[in-house]
Amino acid sequence: MLIERFPQCFVLARDRKRPLKIGIHRDLTAAIPEVPPQRLRAALGWYAGSWAYLKNMTAGAVRIDLNGRTAGEVTAEEAAAAAARLASEKAAYFAAKKAARDRK
Repeated sequence: MLIERFPQCFVLARDRKRPLKIGIHRDLTAAIPEVPPQRLRAALGWYAGSWAYLKNMTAGAVRIDLNGRTAGEVTAEEAAAAAARLASEKAAYFAAKKAARDRK
């Protein structure tokens, strides 16, 4: 739904996922009032929690709004937090995968 409504902002291509504007959930709630805010937050969590999105959260990267326009930059602290989350999630994923293989 978000990709269809806001193609300048939300994409499926991993290498094209750009950091989103801080507070974009408020813009989404205003733009799509018929969708419950919890559902929008869940969709944003899925999108912004993807490994591709986290990988693209580099210091100085441009953040975008719903129309794809510049809406700030990723700070060094935000980039470090994204990198740490990505490393943690990858480590957990590969550890679980290894444990599953070892059980066979």
